[in-house]
Amino acid sequence: MNYDLSFLNDKEFEALANDIIQEREGTTVERFKAGRDSGIDGRFYTTNDKTVIIQSKHWLKSGLPALTKHLKKTELPKINKISPDRYILVTSLGLTPQNKEHLQNLLSPYILSSKDILGCDDILDSISKSSSIEKRHYKLWLSSSSVLQLILNNAAIGRSSAKQAEITDSSKRYVQTENYQRAINKLEQSRAIIITGEAGIGKTTLADQISLHYIARDYDFCVIENDISEAESIFQEEKKQLFYFDDFLGRNFLTALEGHQDSHIINFIKRVSSSKQKRFILTSRTTILNQGKYQSDLFNINKVEKSEFEIKIQSISFFDRALILYSHIWFGNLSEEHISSLYFDQRYMKIVCHRNYNPRVISFITDQDRYSGIPIENYWQEVVKTLENPKDIWDNVFDNQLNAMSRLAVCLVVFNGSRISEPELREAFCSQTVSEGIAAPSESVNSFTQSLKICVGAVLNRTIDSRHPSPYINLFNPSVADFVISRFIEDTNTIKQFFIHLNTVASLQNLEALKRSQTISHAQFTEILRHIEIRKLSEGSLETKFEYTIELCSQTIRYKLYQNKKTQKRIEVISKKLLENRYDDEDDLTNDICIILQHFINTCPTKENSSLIYEFIEDYETTFLDHEQLDSLYNLADCLDIERRDDACKIVEEALIEFWQDQIDEMISSEQALEGFYDIHDTTDAFNAVIDFLEDKIGYVGFTREKLANLAEFANIDSHIEANIDAESRHHGNIISPNSNFSNNMTASEAEAVHDLFQRD
Repeated sequence: MNYDLSFLNDKEFEALANDIIQEREGTTVERFKAGRDSGIDGRFYTTNDKTVIIQSKHWLKSGLPALTKHLKKTELPKINKISPDRYILVTSLGLTPQNKEHLQNLLSPYILSSKDILGCDDILDSISKSSSIEKRHYKLWLSSSSVLQLILNNAAIGRSSAKQAEITDSSKRYVQTENYQRAINKLEQSRAIIITGEAGIGKTTLADQISLHYIARDYDFCVIENDISEAESIFQEEKKQLFYFDDFLGRNFLTALEGHQDSHIINFIKRVSSSKQKRFILTSRTTILNQGKYQSDLFNINKVEKSEFEIKIQSISFFDRALILYSHIWFGNLSEEHISSLYFDQRYMKIVCHRNYNPRVISFITDQDRYSGIPIENYWQEVVKTLENPKDIWDNVFDNQLNAMSRLAVCLVVFNGSRISEPELREAFCSQTVSEGIAAPSESVNSFTQSLKICVGAVLNRTIDSRHPSPYINLFNPSVADFVISRFIEDTNTIKQFFIHLNTVASLQNLEALKRSQTISHAQFTEILRHIEIRKLSEGSLETKFEYTIELCSQTIRYKLYQNKKTQKRIEVISKKLLENRYDDEDDLTNDICIILQHFINTCPTKENSSLIYEFIEDYETTFLDHEQLDSLYNLADCLDIERRDDACKIVEEALIEFWQDQIDEMISSEQALEGFYDIHDTTDAFNAVIDFLEDKIGYVGFTREKLANLAEFANIDSHIEANIDAESRHHGNIISPNSNFSNNMTASEAEAVHDLFQRD
């Protein structure tokens, strides 16, 4: 089996070398703290009291000539001073027999045999013979050919493959803190885990590494990009599957909750929790999740905190912070001058102890590309600036590394509110650059292509999904949105232009979400939406921009921006088109369509219009509508004139009965209608609770209690009570307390350990 030693930094390689020698020699190797080693990385004594010294050299980047020169000039004087009875050299470089002979002669008489010089092949051979060594070294295990093959094979869908490659590549610089094993323990207990924490704390990184743990154990890896329906469509009962939903509430929780994501997510967590073959990993910022719990009764009713695992900076020890910094320096692209700047006057200690320390900031300050154009003598000043104001980490990138057109592309992605297809982004970009005279029509497409090349990998990600014809563009990191929105939040006119040129439903939903979260004021929202309405509804085409036009029209009505005659006339025209024609994806927009038609019949209450809406309801496909969509359809029916109202309502009532007969168990589960029932013999009270639940949900229809009882008969009450009992037993005592004994003041022993780690030969 092959292993990739480049996954290890020098300290990790040293630990591996000592493990190999310890197992080979059948003795205990004395380990020494990281730091200036005086020529000793490990030591043991033979039975006849002879001293044996181990020295490890992880010089993959430098090569054999540099190592040979270093051994002769630096290490040999140290060895002469120590004068051991035997010396063992372990290096990650590949060595030929001739190389070993040369090194043995160089370090004579301390190396007694060529067997005491271990090169890359010797190391790999030793590992392959010892499963215990492999298990002790996570990165080594991860780099093994068998594990990488499993990772390659276990992607359920196209984008999962891309995500797996990204995770594997980033795992080199990953440092296993206590959070890693604690999170896996929690996931094993609950089968679903929501990793939360402040921005930049390492939620996604932890989720990524936990994913590799399961992928290597033959779980299919299923990345959820937009909503939980993606997971439901590939759920296979008997298969080992790992579902992964990063930032599951998105950049704005209100947009997610509007689509009933809370209900679907709760149901899916329950589904996974009841299957031994499934695991579910979700991530969310703590603030977003807390807002979601505040807005969603379902999150509170279902006690999602049982699945929460919060990463706090207090749970990362000072030494782990130092290890994270060290690993990023080792595997990063900093020049020797930049690294020396961090070592000068023990500046690394100022980083480790800084109040604003977090892994994202560390990743940023150790990426030389982020500081291109900044003189080396100013690098440390920029590091301090980043630490003091971590929210401004994108300042230099945005202002100095992106041109005006690239900045426009980023802003369009940000104000779209979620990922956007490349053709949609191109359309918005070209529309705005041409409209503002930045680019000629003939040059705009080429300008877009060049701008995207600059942005991708720096501030944007480009994802190819085999299930979709076009790539998707999303932010490199959610903090980019925080930065861009804070920069433009007071500039309503500029924000207006972004929304005018974005022809996506997501952008309109994001505009509303920004208002509801109070990121923008109600006055700003109204001004922007009215501007869009004036520009777009008049030219809106249901044939080419159906979903966008419906969303815009619905928002215009809901926020009462229809007072002027022109707007009212445009809504009337759109309403008549809806009644005269059927459109693709109409079912997905049922709520908005009903709002539009309800407004239409209330403002134009003619018999002819009432008849048209009745025919619309009669022909409407209700098979796949959910409870709320059927409610909207019923409210529309209830607005018709007296001749048509009863018949229209009866049509919807029949659809409601079919829905509840088919979906009653799922609705009971998602809304925890039988929470608190744990006695399998308590079915009578549980049955009455179901009737009460139905009365609360569809009592407005006027069903008798007897009719509701007939619907309740379709519920499998026993299974709900058994599920309650099972969930209670699995979650009992399943709370893992965060580390609490953490002081912002580093102890002397912690400081010594950090200094030793950063000591250089």
